[in-house]
Amino acid sequence: MSSQPPKLKSRTSKSKLAPAKRFRQPVLYIVLALCILAGVFLIFASFASSTPVVNTNADFWRGRIAGCEAGSGPSSTPNYKASNGTGNFGAYQFDVRTWKGAVGPELASQYPLPSDAPAEVQDQAFYATFARRGSQPWNASYHCWATTELRGTVNLPVVGPVQGLLPTPTPAPPKNAYNIKVQGRVYVNGKLTPNITLNTCVDGVTTKTDTGGIFRFELPAGKDYCVRVIDGLPAGVTLDKTDNNAERASEVSYEHQISDKNYYHNLWQFFTPYYTWDRASDEGFDFWYATK
Repeated sequence: MSSQPPKLKSRTSKSKLAPAKRFRQPVLYIVLALCILAGVFLIFASFASSTPVVNTNADFWRGRIAGCEAGSGPSSTPNYKASNGTGNFGAYQFDVRTWKGAVGPELASQYPLPSDAPAEVQDQAFYATFARRGSQPWNASYHCWATTELRGTVNLPVVGPVQGLLPTPTPAPPKNAYNIKVQGRVYVNGKLTPNITLNTCVDGVTTKTDTGGIFRFELPAGKDYCVRVIDGLPAGVTLDKTDNNAERASEVSYEHQISDKNYYHNLWQFFTPYYTWDRASDEGFDFWYATK
């Protein structure tokens, strides 16, 4: 009788250990699968990084990229309502995350999918993304939209180029060219507002917010400029706040900014989605007005 309890105890302990042993095997498979996926991603990224990234002449590349992403070729008419069935939408085949970063939360809530937005808003999203990242987001269709000359720089196969059919790429602009894009938004009572006029303090040039409440203008590198709202505000609104990610000279306007310089004074700018190594875009010159 005294020898029976130990036998029962040993059987119980073995039965409890069995599920734990069986549990280790699936975990090992999951870890192995994750390692394989990580390796595939790194290999793909290494190939993608070898594809040239174009970051000038946005107007030239916009039509070609849209034609390849949502059309039948670089010279075709893009489909602004396109959906590829894998989470990419519109003429430029934005995924939802990139779309939100390009148009901001207000327009993204108004147009949850890129294909919901009108053509002009999708075009704005292209320009905003191209200013920050160049052609990199569309490198998957590089073989379609790249010109023969550009493809030749990386020794890719070119089939039967016909003289005169493809436009000659525009050479890199000189340092004093108008290639620094300045951008911001104007909100009235929390909504992006069109037709607001702003002064730039550059040769009497003014700019206006578009249908999405966004204004843009271009400057040479190193040019002194300002951003001031001067006309178009509804009666009874006052400035509530400004929000620029870089230096701010006053609470009512942005004075004595220097294109491609001031925006990058703060170290933390390296970690924002607006940062571009080529410093081709000064962003975040935003104004919030409210009825008091």
